[in-house]
Amino acid sequence: MHERKHLVAIEVDRLLAATKGSRNAARDRCLLLLMYHHGLRVSEACGLKLYQVDIESRILHVARLKKGLSTTHTAGEWDHQFIVC
Repeated sequence: MHERKHLVAIEVDRLLAATKGSRNAARDRCLLLLMYHHGLRVSEACGLKLYQVDIESRILHVARLKKGLSTTHTAGEWDHQFIVC
């Protein structure tokens, strides 16, 4: 049997709940949600630069690590809410 390598919804909910009341709750919640929805590794999320986020076109350019191919993700309305705040 293979070990699972992803989070399930309840685990994500617990992570998001842990951000409440923290000094940077909005930032932390946004980062966690972007990581979850776009499958970003911690190092990929931390390495995001402002020029990789095109708010007008709603596109997120992700430089993949660990021999992955760099990708372009479309940010839906849901993502857009958090990116612009």
